[in-house]
Amino acid sequence: EKIANFSSISTRKCISRMQLLVSPAAKEGKTHLHFEMRADQFEEIGENSNEGCGFIPYGILHKELEFQEHVSVLQVRIVSSSIGILKGMLMVKPDISAIQLPPTMKKVPPSLHPRGDSVYF
Repeated sequence: EKIANFSSISTRKCISRMQLLVSPAAKEGKTHLHFEMRADQFEEIGENSNEGCGFIPYGILHKELEFQEHVSVLQVRIVSSSIGILKGMLMVKPDISAIQLPPTMKKVPPSLHPRGDSVYF
């Protein structure tokens, strides 16, 4: 319950959602990539033909996370007590300043007792 609100989902879904905490989302060779960011770098958006896909600003992807220029999409697992547990794709979108997350990416709601403002993915 410190990570996310697992009590709000069924036991069956709880088990599959916990697997997201140990399954890889992105690889570079055989190395799994992990990042820590601030919660204020994320925002929730509505669905508009982008089911399961969020958006990431060019500057965050290529400057802060230092991905190569040809990378335009990431498969991610996002974990934060203030956001919850999310899974899906992030595609580069110009002219935005925060990582945008639609509701279809959210697999477990945020913790009822969020701590800190760090987001891991």
